[in-house]
Formats: sequence, C-alpha cells, structure tokens
Amino acid sequence: MENRSAMNITTLGGYQLTPESVTVPILFLIIFILGLIGNATLLYIVVRHQDMRNTPNWYLVNLAIGDLLLICTYVPFAATIYTVHSWPFGESICKLGNFMRVLSVSVSVLTLAWLSEERYATAVQSNTYKIINSTKMTIGKILSVWLIAVIFGILNAISANIQDYTTNDGVNVSFCLPFQDSWGEGYASAYTIVSFLILFALPLIVIALFYIRLAYFIATKYKRTLDIQELQGQYMDIGSSDEAEHKLKHDEHTTNENQRFAFVEEGTSPWLILCLVILFVMCWLPRHIYLLWFYLDPSPYNIYWHGFKIAGFCLMFLNSCVNPCALCLLDSRWRKYFKQHLCCIRG
Repeated sequence: MENRSAMNITTLGGYQLTPESVTVPILFLIIFILGLIGNATLLYIVVRHQDMRNTPNWYLVNLAIGDLLLICTYVPFAATIYTVHSWPFGESICKLGNFMRVLSVSVSVLTLAWLSEERYATAVQSNTYKIINSTKMTIGKILSVWLIAVIFGILNAISANIQDYTTNDGVNVSFCLPFQDSWGEGYASAYTIVSFLILFALPLIVIALFYIRLAYFIATKYKRTLDIQELQGQYMDIGSSDEAEHKLKHDEHTTNENQRFAFVEEGTSPWLILCLVILFVMCWLPRHIYLLWFYLDPSPYNIYWHGFKIAGFCLMFLNSCVNPCALCLLDSRWRKYFKQHLCCIRG
C-alpha cells in the first residue's frame, strides 16, 4: 500500500467494511486458482510433449514461471490488504511480496521483448537466424531477463518496509509500504519513473518496432507475389522463351520459400505473441498510470483514484493467469493439449 493512502486511512479512523473488502479477495482467489492451474499445465505440456519444445515455447515457459512465482508468493498475502485492519505478516513477507511483484512484471515484459525479436528474426532471416540462434543463445537471453528482474526486485525489496500508524480512534495499524519515508520523496519519484521506462515503455517501443518491421516485410513479400502473378499473365499473353520461363519459375520458387515462414513450422504465430503483448499492456498500464500520478502529482487522494488503484491492482495480478487462457483460445495446438490434460480429451 502506498504511503499517502495509508495516511488517509489513519485520518479516517481505520478500515471500514467496503464492497472491495469482499469482491477483491474473491477475485484474487479466482486469479490464484486459474493462474496456478493454467501456468502449471503450460509447463507440463512443454515438458511432456516433444513437439512443443521449441524456442518460442521456452520463452512462454519463462513467462509461466514468473507468473507462478507471483501467484504463489504474493497473491494470497495481497488479498488480506482488503480484509484486515493491519498488515499481519511482518516485514519479511512484505519485502518478499514487493520483490516478487517487480520480478514478475520484469520477467513478463522483457521475455515478451525477446520473444518478439525471435519471431521477427525467424520470419525475416529464417535460415541465417536458425544457424546463429543456438540453444546457448536462448538460455543467455533468458538469463539476462532474470538478472535484470532480480536487480529491480532487490531494489524494491530493500526499500519495502513496515510502517506503524495510529488512527484517530487510537488503533495501531501497520502497513506494508514500497518506499521508506526516510529516503525522501525524490527516491520514490525517481524509482517510479525509471521502472516505468525500463520495465514498461522502452520494451514496448522495441516490441512495436519489431512488429512494424515485420508488417513491412510481409507487405513487401505480398507485393512481390502480386508482381510475379502479373508477370505470369504477361508471359501467357505474349509467349515466353525458355530463359524467361526459367527466370519466372526461379522467382516464384524463391518467393514461395520466403513466404514459408519458420514461425508457421514452429506453430507459434507472431500475431499470437502480439496478443499476449496487448494483454500485458491492458493489465499493467492502469497500474503504471496510478503510480505515476501518485508519486509525481501532488493533488489529493480521492475516491476516483481509490477506485482506479483497486482496478489497476486487480488487473496487475490478472495478467498472471491470462496467458494460458489466450494460448488455449487462439492456438489450435495449445488448445489440443490443454483439453487433453485438463479435460481428459484425447486427439
């Protein structure tokens, strides 16, 4: 919980029973169950089925591991924020929860960035990329994700702390806060801006550039196909020499080979990955907007921002269970295996 809202609670005289006291814990329970089952099943599918062990799916495994860590180590404790008067779990759990929250978002956005790069390179530079993109390189990229995530997580864990307040009714309450008051408002503001840039804005800009270039590549190949079809019509109208026919067949063969993208062979469309990116943005953008307002705008905390904070808080955790659902809905191979293992449906 943030410092300003905590102070407002003490001024008002502590917690009162509100609609979110019931609805938020129930929603968190649903997120916990769906996220645990969905992500664990995703991991099992990749480990169990050899045809699902490919480079893009290892990145999806990385996403699932990050989501599982958040779901298992923070969601159960975060739900109590809306049900009890005071943080009951002590400083260690407070630091662990803040560490895992930042770790999860870092793993998610950085993995999506590497995954977008991999899908783009596989499509545009299929043969060359397969040669240079070894297993060691994939492992190195994944390790770089965790290194950056752990660094930001540790910074957040160090600053997280328990602060005690006394309400107007004389009740002592404790809050798990992300920043220490003694560090000053400058640190909280700087950390919020840096984390927004490195763990949200910049990776999304990189992802957008990859997809813009991919769209341009596909459009160029499509135009080339139309040009070849036009040449075919011209040759059929005027007759063609053996040399012209040979050139036409060579160009058509080259185009067909270039259009036979490797991501189709591996079964993970870049547009499916784009859907995961969009879901990530939808789930995390409200939270970032709230934090930027909270630490950079001096305007008072009010009922509007209170509701916005709760919505962003819930969406943030919802992101940890949406990826398996999206894969099941949008990809036939994933859907087949999810049905097989969750519903005992063969075939």
